[in-house]
Amino acid sequence: MAEFFVVCPIGFENDLAQELREIEGFLLGAGNLPTTEGYQELEPQKGGVRVQADPLIGLQIHFFSKLASRLLLRLKRFRALEFSLLERELKKIDPAPWIGAQTFSLKVSSQKSKLGQEKRIFETAQRAWKQLKEDGAQEFYLRAENDEFELSLDLTGEHLHRRGSGRDLGGVAPIRETLAAALLRFLIGEAPLSRLQNVTLIDPMAGSGTLLAEASRLYQPNFDRAYAFQSQKWIPKILLSPTYRQNYRGFGAPTWAGLMGADQKPEARARLESLAEGLTETLETFAPGELPSGTNPRWVVSNPPYGERLQKIPAEDLVRILLEPKPERVAVILPEALALELERRWPRENAPNGGPLWSFSKQRVLNGGIPCLLAKFVKNF
Repeated sequence: MAEFFVVCPIGFENDLAQELREIEGFLLGAGNLPTTEGYQELEPQKGGVRVQADPLIGLQIHFFSKLASRLLLRLKRFRALEFSLLERELKKIDPAPWIGAQTFSLKVSSQKSKLGQEKRIFETAQRAWKQLKEDGAQEFYLRAENDEFELSLDLTGEHLHRRGSGRDLGGVAPIRETLAAALLRFLIGEAPLSRLQNVTLIDPMAGSGTLLAEASRLYQPNFDRAYAFQSQKWIPKILLSPTYRQNYRGFGAPTWAGLMGADQKPEARARLESLAEGLTETLETFAPGELPSGTNPRWVVSNPPYGERLQKIPAEDLVRILLEPKPERVAVILPEALALELERRWPRENAPNGGPLWSFSKQRVLNGGIPCLLAKFVKNF
């Protein structure tokens, strides 16, 4: 049994815990079959979710989680009030069982601890471990809080928002894939997967196409990139088999009835057409005001322009753009003031039952350091 810490942006801990429960049934056991063993423990904590699981189970989270930033393997906890004691404790820890003879780097953080000088902590670790280099092949994390030290091994390598494909299409101020996944999950809410297969998803300000690409692969495993654990000594060797991915069943079918993306710039629409080649759904591109016809229910998702690099769209124009496809649901990410202004300008019609036609919900997030809201409008029938 191993203890993992699945890292996510602050504020998404409960969302990540829910996602981890959803993917638990897809994880394979030692016989390459879905296992009922699953996680032994799952606990949301600040900055992520602590997971107790068999290594084979925990490592597969990399393939399925779209909200996680990285996975850490918890290795050792100890208390140290003096640097001499810290060095003594570190010398007791041999990295070889996990990474063999590879060099490694070390990320240090310290707060509310007597040993608060992170640079000196690093120098102490250098004396304890000869394999420690500034640019090592693997990476450990050493965290001190209230004089308690915790050593972890990075299992991920490059941040998990790097999906391995679709990020090199360009575009101005694209949304990070993990945040795009959070916005899409917020839009979907409690809707079952079977419902999505009858819905056309539209991004009327698609830009780089990140939201549409993420929507297509939201429920698909990701084998398109390398992970740090794949070159570590301790992992179950079955995960290194080139045919291991063939053991997963039930993937590859389109998630949505179709995808549509618009952008006012021809070069952006050309990028969207390039993106379409790697998706399971059909992706139609169109210029603003030239929305193709269709019979399926439509949902809208968007990351409208805002911030220093882009000229924001006035709220009244944004309402018009978002409602042009006649959607049943709309979800956007905007700075809090703009999101609340959008809500104030949203139509106040009544539904046939006499209640409000649209219900509004929100969730606070950070996007590139900017306080934002995920804002959702759902039509009440």
